[in-house]
Amino acid sequence: MPVFEEPDDQPTASLIEEALGDAAPCWTTLTNHLAAAGAPVEWRYYRDGGWLAKAVGRRRTVAWLSVEGGYVRVTCYFAERHREPLLDDENLAGLRHAIARTPLSGRLLPVTLEVRSARDTGTAIAVIAARLRLA
Repeated sequence: MPVFEEPDDQPTASLIEEALGDAAPCWTTLTNHLAAAGAPVEWRYYRDGGWLAKAVGRRRTVAWLSVEGGYVRVTCYFAERHREPLLDDENLAGLRHAIARTPLSGRLLPVTLEVRSARDTGTAIAVIAARLRLA
């Protein structure tokens, strides 16, 4: 569950850092990468999910991010037809099993990661790069 669930508790840099602890540098790296890729992160409040960060580039959602207790959850949604290219992507080799087994959410394939370390951040950036490339 996201840490920021109350509508009046909009996330701030200090609250994000406090909630993430050792994973705080991951948040900074991810949001800086998304901004540099032309998909800046904007916070929005959703009654059914609390505060979620949405990265939008070229009028398309690139990624959803949420601050969880000690980690960042990153989700990118792909069209069903992109499953095979994702499975063939060498940069995503560590995710092949998960991508192959993940059920569709409607007509979309969600790729969700828990980012806790620099290694996880690299994997998330590879997924984001695939999302930008396959958009």
